[in-house]
Amino acid sequence: MNVDEFARWVNENPTACPALWFSDRLYLEYAGNITAGVEQGDYMDLAHAARLPYVDAITLDTRIRDYAERTARKVADRVDYVGRVFPNLAEVVNRPG
Repeated sequence: MNVDEFARWVNENPTACPALWFSDRLYLEYAGNITAGVEQGDYMDLAHAARLPYVDAITLDTRIRDYAERTARKVADRVDYVGRVFPNLAEVVNRPG
């Protein structure tokens, strides 16, 4: 498998290399919003959000949470990443179940 074939495989199989797929797609959502600009802390927030495939719950600020949720909805038929994203720790602790 060459690099192009590997890239195509990762793109078509988001659960095979979940962090690679998610961080790539998350960045594309972020970079695609040219009117939002860059804010201090974006790099760290995006790096934090890219761990979503490996956690049961994650808290993200409003701006990055929006990008993460949009990215997560792209694979909602295969894995529930959207249900793992929260605005604060209180919502994580008080979630049903």
